[in-house]
Amino acid sequence: MKHLRVDSWLSRSGVLASLRSATILTVLGASFLFLIFPTTCWSEEPPVATATWEVRELKGEDESKYTVTIYQVEAPGGTRWIWRAIDPENGTYPGGFPIGSVRLQKRGKPRPELFDPLSPGVTQALIAIHAAVAAQEGDGWADGSAVGIRRNLPVKRRDVAVETGFSLKGSLSVEKLEIRGGKKPLVLTSLEEELHYDEKGGLTEAHWVATMTRGGEAYPGRELHLVRKEVALLEEEEGKEVQRGFEFLKPVVSVLRKGMSLVAVEMAEERFNKERKEFAKGPLGEVVKDVEGMLKEIREMASQPLDPDERAKKLLGKAAPDFTLEDLDGDEVKLSDYLGKTVMLAFWGYS
Repeated sequence: MKHLRVDSWLSRSGVLASLRSATILTVLGASFLFLIFPTTCWSEEPPVATATWEVRELKGEDESKYTVTIYQVEAPGGTRWIWRAIDPENGTYPGGFPIGSVRLQKRGKPRPELFDPLSPGVTQALIAIHAAVAAQEGDGWADGSAVGIRRNLPVKRRDVAVETGFSLKGSLSVEKLEIRGGKKPLVLTSLEEELHYDEKGGLTEAHWVATMTRGGEAYPGRELHLVRKEVALLEEEEGKEVQRGFEFLKPVVSVLRKGMSLVAVEMAEERFNKERKEFAKGPLGEVVKDVEGMLKEIREMASQPLDPDERAKKLLGKAAPDFTLEDLDGDEVKLSDYLGKTVMLAFWGYS
């Protein structure tokens, strides 16, 4: 038996008043998965489960579609979501890596664990799913990760009548919200949110649409659309196999990006080859197969012409490659604009 949080569902079905002080119990079934409920919904550890979502992202006119499968397994101090995201049309990985993970502590926001900082979209979608399951009617907060904003956004939600289950619609509760200052401030001018749940309170769809301005002029908007396709419990042993496979793959996948030294790639490849056969037939066997091919590509890249440290030495005393980026005010800046001046470049990112 598991304790489920059902107050939001009951309030919409008109029976919360008579049951507010009662403890609601239900037998765990395929519909009652932690993947659909926040951590606080369970009095015990959440179940080992899996779910598949279809994702559609828009950044201005750029659109991407992919499917993400989430495995939920136990982890020290909480739960881990192991994800695998694939674009079905071309077989590419929208998350950069063929597999990744997010840690869900018993308190606080999800923490990205294994992910490519250059391709944060999948991680942002998972954080948005986690936040949406706890949404309530009235004034509240929406996680800005859904539209690429790393902060909570004030929203006001209302119930919407639907044929089955229930639905919430929300919008920005302030006229506009400055996201970034400077000479050309980035301002969120609108946010529309639509969340759908089944009869038992499980999140089935989530949609967010945001419009922005930069320096008072129109700026590319953001959209995120999520539709749940499948959800199921896993046998305890299968969950353990997924976890073991992930622990094997994690240090190897971490080197599957440009700029890794040849030494790091060779160490990962050696470990991978020693234990590859053991995991090739497990639940993450497809990932093992993909990683094998990607390791070969990364090794060739790290070998030619030299590893990153040696390439850096060869650039000493030579003109730096030119590049163009936007500054905090949205103006384009070229490195060559500062020719003859002392320039400090600060490289930073996720940690």
